[in-house]
Amino acid sequence: MRSLKIAGIERWQDLERDTLQIEQVLTYAIDTCSFHVSGVQPVEGEEVIIEDDDIGRLFAGIIVKVELVDKDLKLWAVDCDDYTALLDKRLVVESYENMSASDIFLDIARKYCPDFTVNGVQLGAPVVEATGAEFEYKHPSECFKWLCDYVGWHWQPDYYKGLHFFRAEELASPAPMTLVPGGKFRFGK
Repeated sequence: MRSLKIAGIERWQDLERDTLQIEQVLTYAIDTCSFHVSGVQPVEGEEVIIEDDDIGRLFAGIIVKVELVDKDLKLWAVDCDDYTALLDKRLVVESYENMSASDIFLDIARKYCPDFTVNGVQLGAPVVEATGAEFEYKHPSECFKWLCDYVGWHWQPDYYKGLHFFRAEELASPAPMTLVPGGKFRFGK
């Protein structure tokens, strides 16, 4: 069974058929979702959670835009972004010296992103000599991106309000394929 909750209220029956689009991108780029829903108007800033019992959570985030599509049917076009907007409610005002990037990431998350968990943060990132003014009045997502650019790691929020900071090379594994002479494989021309 599938579910579309807007502000905690089930709205799957109001979803206009074939309008649901979810765009998932890699790392810190913002995932987006759009759909049309009839009935009561959704409000910008409300939370959206889309789930499938067989797959799990397909999307979760915040409504960023609502437009009336059909006045007679009370049909609304809804655009959503992932939880990055919720993550960026506060501005960071910090400077760091000679700390690992993962410790800086954890400190910013603890101080400025209290609604998020940090279970996906890998420890042992390279040391950042000094941040200077890079973190003066910036959103947490901008600070996290700066850290990633500095140390060559990646970050992303997930659909359960969890933050991840990781070295991509450690996630990669070789393809589960073995070439054996006489085995079932072909090479094209």
